[in-house]
Amino acid sequence: DWSYHDLSPAERATVRESLKWRITHTLDDYAWRKGKGRIVRRGSIAVSCSSHPYENTMVTMAGALAVCDELPIARKALEIGLHYIVGITSGHGEDEGWNEGPGYGNGKMKWLMDATAYLQTTCPGLNLGRNDAYSAYADFFARITPLGARHCSFGNRGRNERDWASSRVTTMRRVAMLCGNGQAMQNWPMPYSPWIDYVLPYHAAEPAPAAESATTKLFPLEGWVTTSSAAPSDYTAQQDAVSMTFHCRPRGGYSHSFRNENAFDLHAYDQTLIAGGGTTSNQSFFANHTMSHNTILVNGHEQVGAKSGTAATCGRIVAYQAGDDYVYWAGNATPAYGPESGLAHFVRHVVSVDNAWFAVFDDLRMRDDAPPATFQWLLHIPQPVPLAFDAPSFTLRYAIEDTRMLVQHVATPAELTYANLRGAAGMTNPVTGDALTTMDKWLRGKKAKKRVPKPLDAHHLWVSHKKPQRRMRFLAVLAPSRQGETEPQSKGSRTLEE
Repeated sequence: DWSYHDLSPAERATVRESLKWRITHTLDDYAWRKGKGRIVRRGSIAVSCSSHPYENTMVTMAGALAVCDELPIARKALEIGLHYIVGITSGHGEDEGWNEGPGYGNGKMKWLMDATAYLQTTCPGLNLGRNDAYSAYADFFARITPLGARHCSFGNRGRNERDWASSRVTTMRRVAMLCGNGQAMQNWPMPYSPWIDYVLPYHAAEPAPAAESATTKLFPLEGWVTTSSAAPSDYTAQQDAVSMTFHCRPRGGYSHSFRNENAFDLHAYDQTLIAGGGTTSNQSFFANHTMSHNTILVNGHEQVGAKSGTAATCGRIVAYQAGDDYVYWAGNATPAYGPESGLAHFVRHVVSVDNAWFAVFDDLRMRDDAPPATFQWLLHIPQPVPLAFDAPSFTLRYAIEDTRMLVQHVATPAELTYANLRGAAGMTNPVTGDALTTMDKWLRGKKAKKRVPKPLDAHHLWVSHKKPQRRMRFLAVLAPSRQGETEPQSKGSRTLEE
């Protein structure tokens, strides 16, 4: 539209025919129907939400707007697209997009903001920025990955910081402009998609950046807790901050998110010290398996509730309290393991103490009709750094660059076992024998790729106990510190009851 009067009739015809081809292909062969419009495509926006047909429709709508006064197919595309946006808001809403961590979560919110920009700039009277949901979503994504976090365990593409950070930059700027949201503007206030950023200043002014005032937050419906010693959107402050992201979600893990209720990531002093999911690749069974995350296995078996669809809920945050020098929460992930596991109770209690270190207490119990079990307490260190383990005190120490980490099990350490499985060795379950490296999609089917990506060179720690138990309780301290500073101290216990 901007260059319409500068083009010759022949140039206009070229643009019009190009747009006509793209719109027709999108509607009749990709995102809506197939076979030149004769058959409804089940994996399209005609029937359900499917990522790429939806995204293709979004980017095609801009062209449809440009020629909707000249081409019937453009008017049809615009009508279908707008009805889809208005009726569903986002094809990747709370049931999926906001459940998947920073990778696909931020990416899908970017498409939501694309759709919003089309609609708001076309119909300014809608005042979509008054909808509090946009700022709520921005607040959520700002907290689950504080600025400067290197990796994230909670969904595909979580390890590729550059990937999800670019989506975050784009999303936050658009929310900032749409809603006048200073907190969103605090998240790296720079343009990333010029074609939209040329348009937005005509409709809204940039708000002044403003970091969060509350650095800890519970998302009870979604099933997340985030805590940090500094504002999550303050990049400078995060260089000296200690933070944890934890989830126990009613919806559980599926699609691009993982089966890892009661799992967490820990970031401190500009380093990600604890994070699971391996490479977090779309194609990796290891990434999706509970074995690759910082949670619990029962007799070596993973969480299956979300996978099987038999459980009404997979988990829930059941307690939360914040005080002047602590934050406490608890997640009940029992349903995520399914009835066949025999598990009667798994509640993980976490306390953040003095914004500096964490205590993690796991209470596990089998059903009365189930035999005793072994429980596996898992911890994943994303870098191949040297580890120093002291067996008598059951204390592990390591450092990533200038940040040190202490992990100590203080409940009945004499009853515990310890194993450090590194790299590919950590992708074979030592209890069940399942070799997840041979299950990856790269190795299956006629289109299997010849080059299989190398396993991530990381440490996969397995803590278990020597004898099967009907009830088991783990109590661990996680204490990060900077090199040269006093290491946080924990008081060990002779027995858990004491």
